Amino acid sequence: MAFPCPCCTLPMAQAIVGPQPTSQQITIASALDRRWTIMAALLGSSSAVMLFHGMQQELYPRFGRELALTIIAFTLPFQAVWFMIYTYQIAFGPHLGAQQQQTLHRLSSICQLLAYVSVLGLAVLWTSASHYVGGSFLVGTVFALGMVRLAMSEARKHDMLGEGTNSEG
Repeated sequence: MAFPCPCCTLPMAQAIVGPQPTSQQITIASALDRRWTIMAALLGSSSAVMLFHGMQQELYPRFGRELALTIIAFTLPFQAVWFMIYTYQIAFGPHLGAQQQQTLHRLSSICQLLAYVSVLGLAVLWTSASHYVGGSFLVGTVFALGMVRLAMSEARKHDMLGEGTNSEG
């Protein structure tokens, strides 16, 4: 007798083993896991910064720190909503219509983009502590973003070239 899995309606053996995923499904799952990890790191970092620098702000108020904490506080709800959308999509994704999935994806993207603004709050915080540290962080951020853009541009070119050869052959 097959016992049902507590998290779904599949028999336990099928829920554990299940059909073998395709390479595309593995790639998508891997990308989602990376995104989840990045967002978890942002939420944890933002919460820690708010806690510790919030206490420092009470003892030794500074405008730069106040501005940084304000920016980070603005981003926290968007980070939390991103996790709620992500969890909802995992739980109910197969039961959602195309329009609902598109709307959730759009909202998730907006929340993710606004969550990344917390990095600006960190830059303001570190610049208010030291112009050298803050400046180095900003220069490093610009280089890192440039590298990501360049890598994505190259990947798109490669994909476009690959699609062109696949459609002819």
